[in-house]
Amino acid sequence: MEAETKARLTSASPTSTPQPQGGSRAIKWNTLGDPVLRKMQQAAQEFMADYRAGTLRWLTYYGSSGTGKTFLSSQVIQRLGGRVQSWPRFMAKMRTGDFRVYESVDNLATFIRPLLLDEIGVGNDAKTFGLDLLLQVFDMRRSLPTIVTTNLTMAGLADIDARLASRLMRYGKVIECNTTDYSLR
Repeated sequence: MEAETKARLTSASPTSTPQPQGGSRAIKWNTLGDPVLRKMQQAAQEFMADYRAGTLRWLTYYGSSGTGKTFLSSQVIQRLGGRVQSWPRFMAKMRTGDFRVYESVDNLATFIRPLLLDEIGVGNDAKTFGLDLLLQVFDMRRSLPTIVTTNLTMAGLADIDARLASRLMRYGKVIECNTTDYSLR
């Protein structure tokens, strides 16, 4: 099963020259010999294997932008039939005051498996209403498979609120993704 998981992930991830396949562009994850990208890929493979085995845990990618955190995470989530949710976009919807958005908080927090919470800690909401809501979602999802991405460091998240970094470290694997921007290679 590990070989199958690796093959699926390898066929899911970015190279500079995607090859056409069946009328669409195939995307492959090329680690370019970078140990950080290899570590990210290994963590993604482990998350997929654990998910299929019924092991519930989280995976957090944090670090510099352009390293493939969102790309790799969304490929994993799509392969597992989950959902990608941009936290800043979700917060923008929350600010509209539409009641249906509030109902979606419970859905986001309890029913979607697996879920990618992308770009947490971005924007002005990080220290206000958005923080309380994010912590609520974290607490409600603590036993559900979740991938989180952020451009902030764990120390940066702790500066916003120590509970953010603490929960991410407690709920699963945390991978630092500080390497060269993928598009600059």
